[in-house]
Amino acid sequence: MELSADPERWRRLSSGSRERAREYLWSTQSEKMRREYRRVLEESASIGSSAATSRRAARGGAPVARSAAKRAGAFVASCLNRSLGGRAGDRFGILLFHRIAPLVDGVPPPTHNVTPGRFREQITGLLDRGFVVARLDDMVEARRHRSVLSPKTFAITFDDAYETVYRNAWPVLTELGLPATVFISTAFLDRQEPFPFDRWARQYGRVVSAETYRPITENQCREMADSGLVTIGAHTHTHRDFRGRASEFQVDLADGLRQLDVRFGHRSRALAFPFGYAISGRQTGA
Repeated sequence: MELSADPERWRRLSSGSRERAREYLWSTQSEKMRREYRRVLEESASIGSSAATSRRAARGGAPVARSAAKRAGAFVASCLNRSLGGRAGDRFGILLFHRIAPLVDGVPPPTHNVTPGRFREQITGLLDRGFVVARLDDMVEARRHRSVLSPKTFAITFDDAYETVYRNAWPVLTELGLPATVFISTAFLDRQEPFPFDRWARQYGRVVSAETYRPITENQCREMADSGLVTIGAHTHTHRDFRGRASEFQVDLADGLRQLDVRFGHRSRALAFPFGYAISGRQTGA
């Protein structure tokens, strides 16, 4: 609510976000990666040569080859980490999802989708490797107070609030006791038709289950929020592209926050901007 009432602060934050986003343009990152891969290929040539010699000379060559590949993979990872930077200090990770739906035979995969099985594998895979899930609100507060977070700390978030989050992701979060934030565009709560920006649903909605594209309901959100694990965040009211239209954004955001307060109780809420950035002139984000 503070941001919607302070357009000048919003413009400053928006400008800073654009500058920061330029560091992550594919044109910038791909050049970094090309330099590192060239160096990796040159410096790791001896690894491949050694592995080939070992495969010809040793019985059980497959394990030797796998070991060499493992070493090469670790070398690549360390080079990329040096190039792109590690997460430490006041940095933290955010794992962002949209739709969590199974694939449908004969239909192209849904846009911005992770299958339920893959979702579980991704989360448990990170946990098995020592990563820790924290509440997004707590991580933001830690950043605000300059507290140091573990570099293996990350938050789980969902944009748009498809019903599949409740049906397919929520059971996994409940089973594992993991917190998450669901960012809701309030104009679409309880609706049966697809989101207006869901082109996949508009094209294939007649041949797939409505559960793959329906927006979440107020009761489903309340059930998740009442558990104490899920936090409801703001994703504006109508999920329109407000870049360059600050006054319209202010009105729409205020409408969305007001509805969230009425439905789920007044509180300060995290905000996820729809269409928050651009890459190579193409509109991205959701």
